Amino acid sequence: NLYDDLLLNIKQKKFILSHELKKCHAESYIICLGTHFHNKNINNKAIVKIANELGKILKKGDLVILRGTVQVGTTRKILLRNLENKSSLKCGKDFYLSYMPERLIEGNALEEMENIPTLISAYSEKCLEKTINFAKLHFKNYLSLKSFEEAEIIKLTSNTYRDFKFAFANEVTRIANQNNLSGKELIQKANFGYDRNDIPSPSIGVGGFCLPKDPYLFNKSLNSKGNFKLNFNSREINKNSMKINFIKIKNILKKKNYSKKKEVLICGVAFKGYPETLDTRNSTALLLGNYLKKYNFKITFVDPLAKMFQKKKLL
Repeated sequence: NLYDDLLLNIKQKKFILSHELKKCHAESYIICLGTHFHNKNINNKAIVKIANELGKILKKGDLVILRGTVQVGTTRKILLRNLENKSSLKCGKDFYLSYMPERLIEGNALEEMENIPTLISAYSEKCLEKTINFAKLHFKNYLSLKSFEEAEIIKLTSNTYRDFKFAFANEVTRIANQNNLSGKELIQKANFGYDRNDIPSPSIGVGGFCLPKDPYLFNKSLNSKGNFKLNFNSREINKNSMKINFIKIKNILKKKNYSKKKEVLICGVAFKGYPETLDTRNSTALLLGNYLKKYNFKITFVDPLAKMFQKKKLL
C-alpha cells in the first residue's frame, strides 16, 4: 500500500528533506520541476539551475528522471546539455536520462499511481531499460514512448485538450444565455442518452496550476516552429467566463437593492471540488472575491477542508 509505505519511510526517517543537493548521495534523481510560465513568457531557469547543480555531483551509473511539465524540447536541449556539460559525463554511456511526466490528478494521486499508465521516454535504449526497471518498483503500469519530444507533447496535449473542453462548455453557455437559456441545462440535455457526447458542465472559469499555463506553453512551443494551426483561444474563453459571471452576480446584487448590506458568502475556496483538495492556486473563488471587493462588497470565504478559510474575510 502506497499510503503505508510513505508513512513507514517518514517514521523510519528514510524520507529526508534537505535544501543542499551536494549532501545527497543517491543513484536515482527525480526532478519535480517544470517550465515556468508567467505573463505569457517562458522561463526555464529552474531547469537550468537544477541541471547545473545536479551535474556537479552526478556519477557514473546514475539515473536522472524529469517529472515536471516542460516546453517541447526542454529535456533534450536544456536538461541533457547542462547535465553533460557540468558533469563531463556522456548520457547513455556514463549516466541515464528519462522524461517521465507526472499526470496524476490532485486529490487522488496515490490511487492513480497504481492505475494510470506511467509514460516513459528516454535518451537511449539503455536509458529506457534503466528507467523501466525503476518504474516497475513504483508503478503497476507503464507505456514506453519513442522520444523525449513525444512524451512532452503528450503531456501538454492532455492538459490543453481538457482546457479546450471546458472552454467549449463555457462558450456554449454564453451562447445559450444570449438566447435566454440555461447553459447547464442545455448541455445536460445534449448529453442525455447520447453517448457520443461528453460535454462537461460550464463553470465560472478554470483554476489550478496546470490548465491556466499549459495551453499557452503548448501553443508557444509549437508556434515557434510554425506548425500549430488551431485557433488557440481556450484560455481567453475561460478567463472571460469569470468576467461574464462576475457581471451577472454584480447585476443580481444590484437589482436586489443590496446597497446598504453588501455581504457575500463564497462557499468553496480550492480551485476544484472533486477530487477534494486544499490547493487555492488560480482559484476562481478567490478571483471572484477580489472582483467583488472592488465594488465594496464584504466577502467571507468558507471551505470545509481549509481551516484557514472557514471564517476568513477578504479585508
